[in-house]
Amino acid sequence: MTLDKNVRGYVLHSWSNDPFTKGAWFAAAPGWATKNLKVLQEPHGRVFMGSADWAQGWRGFIDGAIEQGARAAMVTKLALDQEDGVLDAKL
Repeated sequence: MTLDKNVRGYVLHSWSNDPFTKGAWFAAAPGWATKNLKVLQEPHGRVFMGSADWAQGWRGFIDGAIEQGARAAMVTKLALDQEDGVLDAKL
């Protein structure tokens, strides 16, 4: 297959050296995520964590992102309801 186009240039970016991302995708050593999963998932004060990278299932995939987003929303809602003295979380 030949293309009728010529590449005039391209851009590379090192996500591992980017000062804002400090890396790319999550790549833990064998056993590390299993050992630290609960700590990664716990809230830190009023900050609730959710990431596909430490999902219970389908870690690193959109399914894990959806799972973790739903979980983070639920625990946030429960915490806010308890602060208000209301227990009506219905997510």
